Amino acid sequence: METPLFKINLPQIITVLNKTDTYSSKSIKIYQNNNKEIKKRINYTKKAEAMFKAK
Repeated sequence: METPLFKINLPQIITVLNKTDTYSSKSIKIYQNNNKEIKKRINYTKKAEAMFKAK
C-alpha cells in the first residue's frame, strides 16, 4: 500500500483562500481610495491653474 506524498487538508486550503480573498479586497479598496485622492488633487490643481490664469 502506497502512502500519499501529501495529504490535502481542505479546511486549511479554504482558510488560506479566504485570507487571500480578504487581502485582495482590502488592496482593491486601498487602490480605489488612492484613485479618488489622485482625482481630487488633479481637480484642485486644475482649479488653482484656472484661478492663476484668471489673475
